[in-house]
Amino acid sequence: MSFTKYNRNLGLLTGLIAFIVYSLTVEPTASYWDCAEYISTSAKLQIGHPPGAPLFQMLGAIFSILALDIEQIAFTVNMMSVTSSAFTIVFLFWSISLITKKILGISDVIEKNQITRVFGSSFLGALTFTFTDSFWFNAVEAEVYAMATLILSVLFWLGLKWESEFNTDRSDKWLILISFVISSTAAFAEIVGRLSVHWSPKHHSAKHAQIFADEVNKRANGKLKIEVYPSKQLFGIREVMGAVTSGAVELGGIVGVVSFPPINKNFNVASFPGLFNSWEQQRGFFQNSSKGKEIWGDLTKKTNSTLIMYNPVGPVMSISSARELTGIDAMKGLKARRLLKSEEPMWDALGANRVSLKTGEVYNALQSGMIDTINSPPGSIKAYSWWEFLKYAQKPYQYYADAYIMANSTWFNGLPADLQKIIMDVGKEVGTLSTDRIMDHGETVLKEFQDRGGVVTTLSGAEKAKFDKLMKDKVMPAMAKMIDSDALKAAQEYAKNN
Repeated sequence: MSFTKYNRNLGLLTGLIAFIVYSLTVEPTASYWDCAEYISTSAKLQIGHPPGAPLFQMLGAIFSILALDIEQIAFTVNMMSVTSSAFTIVFLFWSISLITKKILGISDVIEKNQITRVFGSSFLGALTFTFTDSFWFNAVEAEVYAMATLILSVLFWLGLKWESEFNTDRSDKWLILISFVISSTAAFAEIVGRLSVHWSPKHHSAKHAQIFADEVNKRANGKLKIEVYPSKQLFGIREVMGAVTSGAVELGGIVGVVSFPPINKNFNVASFPGLFNSWEQQRGFFQNSSKGKEIWGDLTKKTNSTLIMYNPVGPVMSISSARELTGIDAMKGLKARRLLKSEEPMWDALGANRVSLKTGEVYNALQSGMIDTINSPPGSIKAYSWWEFLKYAQKPYQYYADAYIMANSTWFNGLPADLQKIIMDVGKEVGTLSTDRIMDHGETVLKEFQDRGGVVTTLSGAEKAKFDKLMKDKVMPAMAKMIDSDALKAAQEYAKNN
């Protein structure tokens, strides 16, 4: 029996199964990511975002012609991914069969007892890949990944064919064909890193995340593209760390006091009131002290992440719509938003009623009166338009809310060394810029807040003494229970000596 005949027909049958499945589940219109852009630029044969994908868009233009009316263009371009993915399965089947044939030492004539072993394994392997979540996801929408996977599968199969005919006169033709495929698909050599941030594009941290991405893209010169997805388009403030860990995204904007304490409770020292007096001191504890490095190392190990850039959200203060915050007595009975578990001791000690809310829920909660008070960096009240309802702010700042751009370590370590260096260099430069600007930014926002009629009260004298006593007697002991004693002691000693 002819191996070639069986291999060709069964491979095409497997691809047909994949095609039917993907056709039945294809996105009928535009979906998220860059799909809408690719559909529109393909249909009009225009150029998409740099560095572009000319082969994708030329073939997309052909598929768009198949649309019976304008409303079907998105569907037909999406079908290009369906077709690409189905052929990927075909070439995967053929590749597995060639590898199995070589392992078993089968000639071009296959015996009956070998058919099941060779083609059964090929069929099972190809269909297993067909139904994997990530591949199926890309198979039903207009993104470059389906076609890129097809090209990789073709190249792999061509390599196997070249190897199988290495000692024949036909081997050169496979090398020529491989070279042609590589040269025609150079646009797909670009590496994409998705950076998920929950911040509004107006937020200080979101702006500097975009500056970071733009500068990396510039220096990478088409070899790497960082795409920023703000306003929790991909993941929210509590979900993004898990997304980075799992590889659902390559990079994420992480607010340390939100994401890290559930992983290592000793990171609560970062929000311990009055402990650190600057960004440098807080970061220095985790960078330079033995206990701090132990905490940070544990966090990065458990989250499979690499620190790329410091990107602070700002110093935290209390801000209210109910009344002027002239002292601790003014806090009693307020409806306070609770974001962090470490905030609970302070609100409880002040006699406020706490309400747990996500960042995206705060605006409506302030508008409806569900809450009237928040702990927040000044920059956030402007970025999220919370200051439309807030009128009164209270200093001093309680702690420094640091944020970071973290990368999935597996993804980052898999990058070429030159791209790793670009990312780290830009991260250091933009991180320094973001840190240098954050305090001035906060003060500028507070000045704008006052220009809008807001009142900023700085506690002093007897009221400051009462506040400090409350913190020392009630808040700090309660927070200390959230932290291992040796970690808190190490942080206090570092802050005292540095």
